[in-house]
Amino acid sequence: DDGGESWQLAVTGLPDEPVMALALSADSRVLYANLAVDPTIYASTDGARTWSAVGADGEVCCNVPRVMRVAPDDPQRLYIVQPAADANLSISSDGGATWQRDTKLLLPTIRRIKFFDARQGWAIAQRSGLFPSSVFTTSGS
Repeated sequence: DDGGESWQLAVTGLPDEPVMALALSADSRVLYANLAVDPTIYASTDGARTWSAVGADGEVCCNVPRVMRVAPDDPQRLYIVQPAADANLSISSDGGATWQRDTKLLLPTIRRIKFFDARQGWAIAQRSGLFPSSVFTTSGS
């Protein structure tokens, strides 16, 4: 409320462990969080004053950095990738309650991922002998 002049801890409802990923819906109504070891996805609808568990991604593990994103056109569609753990993408279409792994994703280790909508996006991945370029895109087809 004061333009960033002061800060308060906003962890009511979160377990006592580091937050590894945050993602904000395009309409700024839902903030999602995922923690270091806990595979649970938490959501806040009151500006991070309070948090509630919404579901778990059983593939999230190992206290490794991860990237979580919300589809710009659907605040219930979430994506998680763990660049240091594996190259697979986890997708939720119900606000984090349930998750599916996209094991068809044949990219090297993903470092960043961004979606323009539920069908189009891009990823930055680690370069390798098979993939001399490190930027990938999906056409949504």
